[in-house]
Amino acid sequence: MLPKRKVDIIVPNYNYAHFLGECIQKIHSQTFSDFRLIILDNGSTDDSHDLVREWQTKDKRIQFIINEKNLGVSGSLWKGYALADAEYTIHMGADDRIEPDYLKTTVEALDNNPEAAVAYTTS
Repeated sequence: MLPKRKVDIIVPNYNYAHFLGECIQKIHSQTFSDFRLIILDNGSTDDSHDLVREWQTKDKRIQFIINEKNLGVSGSLWKGYALADAEYTIHMGADDRIEPDYLKTTVEALDNNPEAAVAYTTS
């Protein structure tokens, strides 16, 4: 069975609305479009929920999950990986930024090197 999409991106969040908007913008602006963004929120009390919901109206690839309790970064990552069903899965911090061709370049590198199990960059 083939994966539903090429890439799932997992982003845990807790009260990082002041960074999260730009993180989502950088993901949304990728030259590679076959991805889903999974944002897992750990009970933020800032504007994170409104910000993500506003982005969801612009981009249907965004899945927003509010954890019933704060799982921490590692717990949210584990939950995100359990939800992921794409061929490739990456995770980012809510304060991370990526260049517009990041996904395209990474997917091409992995597709061209099927023996590789992991890809990483210096930034």
